[in-house]
Parts: sequence; structure tokens; C-alpha cells
Amino acid sequence: MISPMTIAEPQQMSITDRLLSLYRIDQQIQGLTTRVSAARRYAQAQTQQMSDLEARRAAAQAQARQLAATAANLETDVKGLDERIESLRKRMNEANSAKEYKATLTELNTVKADRERIETEAIEALGKVDAMNAQIAEIEAQIEQRRKVHEVAVRQLEREESEIAERLAELKDSRKAAVSAVPSEVMADFEQLARRNDGEAMAEIVEEDRRRQEYCCGACNMTVPVEVVSVLLRRSSLANCPSCRRILYMSDEVRQHFDQRLAGRS
Repeated sequence: MISPMTIAEPQQMSITDRLLSLYRIDQQIQGLTTRVSAARRYAQAQTQQMSDLEARRAAAQAQARQLAATAANLETDVKGLDERIESLRKRMNEANSAKEYKATLTELNTVKADRERIETEAIEALGKVDAMNAQIAEIEAQIEQRRKVHEVAVRQLEREESEIAERLAELKDSRKAAVSAVPSEVMADFEQLARRNDGEAMAEIVEEDRRRQEYCCGACNMTVPVEVVSVLLRRSSLANCPSCRRILYMSDEVRQHFDQRLAGRS
């Protein structure tokens, strides 16, 4: 972790200023990449939703085929029973005795009951096929609608990637130059802080009460002692927030007010 330290730097730019330049470049890069990442996530979400809908359609189509096959088999069974009923009626007409007639009639009634039951099942199966086909049509409409949204999302992603490509390349070149101006050991701590805080390696000192000289960290809102603020005024030193350990920097306005206060005391 970076601790207050004195480093010999050219007068025109302190180590904190150099880190701040790097930090602001990183913020711009993060902003651009976040735009692309958001567009990519949205496009991927549309792709996933289309895949889910297509899977639902495939499952519904398979179920509809199974129901249709079941209905067809039941209709075939009904036709077979119709033939059996016709055969039994003919046998009844040709019966040679009351006993034979009665037995054939009993069998006929049983076959009729079976036919009625199977015909009811066939009708129900056909109704389910119709309902499943309606569901498939609804899913296909949703797929078509989602496909249009997906096409827009893909075009948006391509547009975002194209728009930021040149600017992102410029910023990356600028970052290389900024990194080269920072001592390696300081750079290592900076990158560690960035990883720990989602890219937020630095934080601005916020002046809460000018008269009372009360300051806080702009990231975690914890109090920053005036002694730490004074470190930044020397420009040759780094200062960390005592709480979140981010590298602190001071705006020109706060620095000017601080300098004026010190000048008034001298």
C-alpha cells in the first residue's frame, strides 16, 4: 500500500498529478468499454432469449407431433371398432338362436362402449393438437419480434464498437505514456488499489467545512485529517485515505482555499 513518501519529481508535475492523469485516462477507458460491455450484454441477452424461445418451440412441436400421432392411432382404432360393430350386427341378423343373439348383443354393446371411449380420447387429443399449434404460432410470433430486437441490438453493438475504436486506441497510447512517467513501485500499488476498488484507485478530498478545516474522502466519505491534506500541498508526496486507502488528490479550488488560509496566517 502506498504510504506518504517524498519522491524527487520535476517541478511541473508531482507524482500525485501524474497518477491523477493516469487515473483520468483509465476512467475514460472504463467509460468507453462500459458502453460496449453494456451493448454486448444486451445483444447477448437477446440472443439467449431467442434461443430459449426456439427451444420452447422445438419442445412444443415435438409434443404436437406426439399428440397428432396419438390422435391418428385412436382414429385408426375407432375405424377398426366400426368394422367390428358392423360385423357383429351382421352376425346378430344371422343368429340361429336366442342364446347366440344375446351373446353377440352383449359383445356389440361392449365394443360400442369401447368405441365411444376411444372416440372421446381421439377428440381430446385433436383438441390438444390444436391448442399446441396455437401455442407454437404464439411462440413463433415472439421469436419474430425478438429477432427484430436482436438485430437492432447487434447493430447497436457494432456501432458502439466502431465509434469508440479510434478514441480507445488513442487513450491506450496515452495510458502507456502516463504509465511510463510513474515509478514502477508506485504503479504496482496504484494497480492493486484499482483492482480492489473496481478501477477507483484515487479519490478527491472533499471540503466539508472550510472554517473548521474539515475534510473527507470523496469515495468512502470518511474524515481525512488536516495533516493528510497538508501532505498533498507539498506536491512531492502521496497521501492515502486513512480508511479506504485510496490515493487522495485535491481539486484546484480546494488547494487555492487552503493556500489562501495559510497565506492569511503568515
